[in-house]
Amino acid sequence: MSFKLTKMSFALASSCFLFACGGSGGSEPEVVEPPVVVQPDPDPVAELEPELTLEVAVENIYLTEEFMFHVDVPADAATLTVSFAKGVAGKDLGDPDLYIRYGEEPTKGENGSFDCISFNQSGWQEDCIIDQPQAGRYYILVDAYDQGDGVGVTDGTLWASTALFPTGKACDEPINLRAQEMTEEELTESCDILSETKVRFDEVLNSGITPDFQEPVPNDLNEYTGINIFANLANHKAWMTYLYRSENTSGIYFENDPTDYFHNSVINTFNALEWSDGRHVIRSLAHEYVHALDGRYNKEGGYKKNMAWWSEGLAEYLGTFYQEPYQLFEIAHENEDDTNKYTLAEIFDLHNNDYVPSAYDWGYMAVAFLLEKHPSDVTTMIAHMRAGEWTEYEALLDMFVVNYEAEFVDYYTHETRANYEASAKNLPLDSYLKVEGRGGWLFSVEVPAGVSDITLATTGGSGDIELMASKDVVPHTSFDVQPECNTRPQNNSGNEESCTFTDVTPGTYYVLANSDFVGADIVDMYITACSGEDCTIDVPAQEARKTITQPNLPVGN
Repeated sequence: MSFKLTKMSFALASSCFLFACGGSGGSEPEVVEPPVVVQPDPDPVAELEPELTLEVAVENIYLTEEFMFHVDVPADAATLTVSFAKGVAGKDLGDPDLYIRYGEEPTKGENGSFDCISFNQSGWQEDCIIDQPQAGRYYILVDAYDQGDGVGVTDGTLWASTALFPTGKACDEPINLRAQEMTEEELTESCDILSETKVRFDEVLNSGITPDFQEPVPNDLNEYTGINIFANLANHKAWMTYLYRSENTSGIYFENDPTDYFHNSVINTFNALEWSDGRHVIRSLAHEYVHALDGRYNKEGGYKKNMAWWSEGLAEYLGTFYQEPYQLFEIAHENEDDTNKYTLAEIFDLHNNDYVPSAYDWGYMAVAFLLEKHPSDVTTMIAHMRAGEWTEYEALLDMFVVNYEAEFVDYYTHETRANYEASAKNLPLDSYLKVEGRGGWLFSVEVPAGVSDITLATTGGSGDIELMASKDVVPHTSFDVQPECNTRPQNNSGNEESCTFTDVTPGTYYVLANSDFVGADIVDMYITACSGEDCTIDVPAQEARKTITQPNLPVGN
């Protein structure tokens, strides 16, 4: 999910928190956190000291005018995080802004001198994160913006830290990673995923659709994207509330006005250990980065709620399920009685209907249809988007509705099935393949003459897999011919699933490994195919598990 946060966007941003973000649909497991102890209303602090100590929060800040603080940063810090948040008493914070500068006092405003600015809506927390800070003194200006009633800041909490994100990495792409608990190898792996996502974005959109648009949108200033990776879901939830006043639980992209001096581009995500039984997997990393690329190269201005179908659909197409056609087929055939089938008009208007249908499912379907069947129209659409020609953009969508609806129905009814059936990856007999990601995966196993028995199985890793298999026919429960083997009715939990065939004849056996919950990643799982009675295949040892650490907030613990 992505959206814009500025002083003019409070109502829009609040509504954007209401729908899921960061990947495919489905309910998510709850993480129980320790309750926050709310203290009695504090008395205003009579006198503030300008010097801050790293990792020590200054509470009970009441201001009616700007105040300058400073903090000393040691050498070799990966990041410097400065947060101004509401106190534990829960009073209205007011409308502070942050300006930070190394070595000299910052000045405020459009022509001010600063290294970082946080300029959010009234009542919102403010935060600045500086990557690879210099050793020495940073000056922090808290501007207590007077909202016209003589009130500036009420019961604020200022906190500076180099420990929140103790590791970081500048990727080859213009991205700064900040992590709570990641190794250098894991940071490099994340940079590689992001580089692959940019190549994919360029190949599918720029080279394939809009070759003239390989430059950023004119006047877009968000050259760099910061990516904050929390240690786990519990930490993500706690810190999103503390730093951003957000209830997000699945990863999110924030974009401040990309053409203004307070522009910002930041992704917040986490290591999804609670969903992967301790196995390392960064939640929706490619999906969220597609949002940043989409805003940088395709769309004038910030987030627009009437483009949710495009924003989330494109992120699913290029990020979550790239070249994995099973999920489109699954969306189209989820209900064989034709319920939950949607028109292009309904998809384009989902923001006016409580985000029904889902932008992650049917927005994805509409984006796939347009990119694959009408790329020249996508070229025209992106030209309007880049130029901010929103009336022309809406008129083009109306044209899609009139001209392409019948073709769209044929696409999701027939073409998604054909693409699924053609997607089988070769699984050699007496071998294994690693399976990771979301959705479902189709494999084909060639069985030669002289083999009497085969076993197709999944083992290890996170998640919950269902297995279906048939000879010479691609399996799926929505087809007229049902799978010869289907583990779904067995209601097995986990990934220890198998289909055994005896008295086999030469030919192709197809096997579908389908995730029971598409909203979480399958991690470190293997699919095997072996020959012989009671056969098994040795697979690599399972990856090491991580400990799920609990959040430690500056206040309220």
